[in-house]
Amino acid sequence: MCLALRDRHGQLARATVNTDAVLVAALVEAQLEEGSALREPSGRCPLRRFAVAQVVPSSSIGVRLGAVASLALTAAKARDVVMERQTGLAPSGRVKGMLAGVAADMLAKKAASDPEVSAALDVPGLLAEFDRQGETELRARELGLAAVTAASAKAAGHVFAAAARVAGRLENEAPLRRIGAAYGEIAHLVDALDDIEADRRAGAFNPIIATGTPLEAVRTRLEALRTLVADESARLRLTDAGLVRSLLLHGLRARIARAVTGLPAPYEDSAKKRKKEKKPGGPKRARRWDDCCDAWCCGDCCGEGCGECCGSACGCS
Repeated sequence: MCLALRDRHGQLARATVNTDAVLVAALVEAQLEEGSALREPSGRCPLRRFAVAQVVPSSSIGVRLGAVASLALTAAKARDVVMERQTGLAPSGRVKGMLAGVAADMLAKKAASDPEVSAALDVPGLLAEFDRQGETELRARELGLAAVTAASAKAAGHVFAAAARVAGRLENEAPLRRIGAAYGEIAHLVDALDDIEADRRAGAFNPIIATGTPLEAVRTRLEALRTLVADESARLRLTDAGLVRSLLLHGLRARIARAVTGLPAPYEDSAKKRKKEKKPGGPKRARRWDDCCDAWCCGDCCGEGCGECCGSACGCS
């Protein structure tokens, strides 16, 4: 991903790389015919302690799609900063707003500089999904949380569906669009949960606060979306599902767990809550070994071998 951003869009574009874009690239690679995914040796990177690794070439269609998606979605975030300043939804300074506007235009142009992939992704259409976001957020209390997260959901669905098209697996386009929509909504809700206290203190827009949505409803929605992603993923026809399962299913589980664990009671980590309520000298809860864990476990593991359910994610060790 870094190589594709550098080679096709310039060194500064590498700053936009993120795990969402890596997931998009992995989705494409997982759908390619067996043996068609190429590898080449990379240069020495400080993030790998200067070790050489075999990586997907920057010319790969999956990596190129991930790179363009990364640029386009970062451009959308920059536009959001401009919009929030213009509408008074965030206390952004004038300089910050101006810089965000310049960055948004530059990133959109860079995303369009790979014409083949930009056309497949429809970058102008992707960015247009966010054009009315300011109006929606101004009416957040009236419209509700689903309306506020709709643009993120639709845009992510658009990107995931493009992963099926560029891989030539049209049978995956519909389920990937639904997976992407759920993924985009999850990302928006998790970000809102992560920022809720900081936004409250700063007087900045937060969709959960602005719509008056109870935290229990947010948690329920996140779990429903995660289930939807798991169900739709089972319908995908993939050549190699391992990396996608790790990045998508296990990644979402951990991401949601971290966001929910950070909430005030009754959302605090269930294991920590049990420890607080446990009386001295009371009966000890029986533990058993679960083969996806590296330690004695509460038994709430998914059985997928991910290791995410235990340790910091559930606090049962």
